[in-house]
Amino acid sequence: MRRLVMLSLLVLLSGAMIATRYYPQIDTIAVTGNVHHSKAEVLQLADVVPGDPFLWLTSKRVMALATDPWVQRVNITRVWPNEVHIAIDERQPALLFHDAHGEHVYAYDGTLLYGVSEETKQGLVSVQGWGDVRLTESLQLHQLLADYGLRTLAYSPYGFDIQLASGQVFTPSVADLKAHWAGFGEAVSDAVAREESRMAVYPWGVSVSHGR
Repeated sequence: MRRLVMLSLLVLLSGAMIATRYYPQIDTIAVTGNVHHSKAEVLQLADVVPGDPFLWLTSKRVMALATDPWVQRVNITRVWPNEVHIAIDERQPALLFHDAHGEHVYAYDGTLLYGVSEETKQGLVSVQGWGDVRLTESLQLHQLLADYGLRTLAYSPYGFDIQLASGQVFTPSVADLKAHWAGFGEAVSDAVAREESRMAVYPWGVSVSHGR
C-alpha cells in the first residue's frame, strides 16, 4: 500500500513538472538599467526569452548574467503569471590602462571590462607606467582627485606623476597624498589662478613651484 502511495505521488509530481513546461509561460520581459549591454544581450546572458516556462527561471539559470563583468548587481522579479522584470546596475569604466599588451579598461572597483567603445575610452583617465602595476592606488587616486580635473596618471616604483587641469603633481604614494590632503587642497586652489604649477606631496609635506 505504501509503495502504491509513493508511486502515485511520483506520478503526480512528474505530471506537475511537465505541466509547468507549458503553463504558465513568460509573455513579457522588461529590462532596465542596461547601458553597455543591449536588451538582446541581457536576455541572451540571462538565458530567457518569451515563451519560456515561468517557473523555470531560477538564479542558477541566470548565473551568466549575474557574473558578467559589466553587471555589478542584478535583480530579477517574476510577476505572476507571465511577466519578468530584470533590473541591472552596470559597472562604469574609470581608467584606461596602457601596457605592453595594449589597452585595458577598468571599472571603479577594479573589474576588467571588455568591449569598451573608442568614444568611451577617449573620456577616461589614461594610466601608464613601469614596474609593478599600481592599479589599486590608481583607482584610489581617481576617486580622490575626481573634483580636480584628473587627466592622466603615470606610475613607477618611485611614485605617481599626475596631470590635473590646474597643474602637475608628484607623490610617492596615495598614503602621502592623504596625509597632507589639506595642504594639497590649498596648493591646488592657489594654482588655479596660475598659468602653470608643479606640486609635490612628500611624506614631510607639500612643495609648489609656479611657471610663468
